[in-house]
Amino acid sequence: MRNIKKDTAVYILFDDLNISNALASLVLSHGCTAKEIDRLPLLKTSDRLITESQYANQLNTLQLEQTLVVGNQKNSFPLELTRPLTEEKIERALEKLLLK
Repeated sequence: MRNIKKDTAVYILFDDLNISNALASLVLSHGCTAKEIDRLPLLKTSDRLITESQYANQLNTLQLEQTLVVGNQKNSFPLELTRPLTEEKIERALEKLLLK
């Protein structure tokens, strides 16, 4: 990926810890800080969030601009990743999130 700020914090919030762990590993592989959490944080403008739609529905418009929502079907979120999940789709979505 190009021009990613290495001090970018990416919060990861999922009920399934296996998904959280996998996404944290991907974020770390791009040189960013991954923080697995169990509730929604107050996001700074430099922070990013990866979560599922049940939590994304609780975010305001500005927070949603910094969030990648992973789910089974498309919704109306600014940045979404839906099934089928492929390596290419995941990398493309991460790039869009981290380059914002």
